[in-house]
Amino acid sequence: MRVALKWFSRRSFSRWRGRIDGPHRDVHRYKYLLRRPIVAPIPPPHSSDVHPSLNPLCPPTARRISDHHHHPHLTHIDVERLCISGAVSEASRLLLDLHDRDAHLSLRSYNAVLRSAASAGDVSLSLEVFKDLLKTRLKPDSETYASVASAFTIDDDDHSESLRGLARDVSAIVGENPHALNRLMHAFAESGQTEKAIDLFEQMEGPDVVTYNTVLAALGEAGWVEKMLAVFARMEEGGPGPDIVTYNTVINGLRKAGRADLFGRLVGEMRERGIELELRTYTAVIDGLGRAGRVEEALRVFGEMKKRRVRASVYVYRGLIRGLRKAGKEELADCLEAEMKACASKLVGPWDFKRKK
Repeated sequence: MRVALKWFSRRSFSRWRGRIDGPHRDVHRYKYLLRRPIVAPIPPPHSSDVHPSLNPLCPPTARRISDHHHHPHLTHIDVERLCISGAVSEASRLLLDLHDRDAHLSLRSYNAVLRSAASAGDVSLSLEVFKDLLKTRLKPDSETYASVASAFTIDDDDHSESLRGLARDVSAIVGENPHALNRLMHAFAESGQTEKAIDLFEQMEGPDVVTYNTVLAALGEAGWVEKMLAVFARMEEGGPGPDIVTYNTVINGLRKAGRADLFGRLVGEMRERGIELELRTYTAVIDGLGRAGRVEEALRVFGEMKKRRVRASVYVYRGLIRGLRKAGKEELADCLEAEMKACASKLVGPWDFKRKK
């Protein structure tokens, strides 16, 4: 028997797994496999245990979840299967039913239903699932908010009432914390739905600094300068008060719109409030002044930044060089370009501007 085991280990296990510490280790492994109990395969569930919506042999009329009671054999995996099959309404009802029974749920299942609802353009279903998600211990991610926002892009209907009810219901679920609504507002802005982001902002109660910064960024990206300045004035009068992110956002929006004439007032307000200018502020101001042809002021701001020992970025040099060449000052532009190349390793790059999540 020992010789047979040794022959089996050398000829079979060695060919399958390679030579591993000689044949004796394979013999012990083979003995271990012989001692393992033989487990019979689990038979497939009876047809009565399978939910009708997942059983292809049942007629379509018998596949509706609303026509049946609780099914303990269904899990969150079945929700994803229903979404793949296109049964979005049945998947959402199953998901809500599992939540009511305190079953194990995953964010992946909620995102699957929200994606399917967004593809179908079902706004009411998307909002219902999103509000149910907020009642769980799961934390929505960027995909969650993007799916909810994309559900509004299918049609051009007026969803003001839906957004008003959403703001009211979310506030009742999560309390005074506006984090969820801020993320949803950002998702609206990212998908190009600036008007819906503004509508949601108007329906919020007690917006914080992040709320105002999100709205200001959306308005600046859309080029709505006057509306952005109005919201900024509203924030200064009765809001939480602007911070460094607020001023950077407004200045960057003005830079994109070519409104460099307002830079001086905003920079003066920052200094009055005791807010120090940072690299993002200098970058936006210098680039905006260079685009407007005000290169003398841009050079003065650049000298102030170097005097304060603020580490420069490639964007600052590029903005200055572009403005100088546009103004016809080629020699000064060449000097700055040579200076940029000489200290390229010490400059702040694009990766340094990415905010940590």
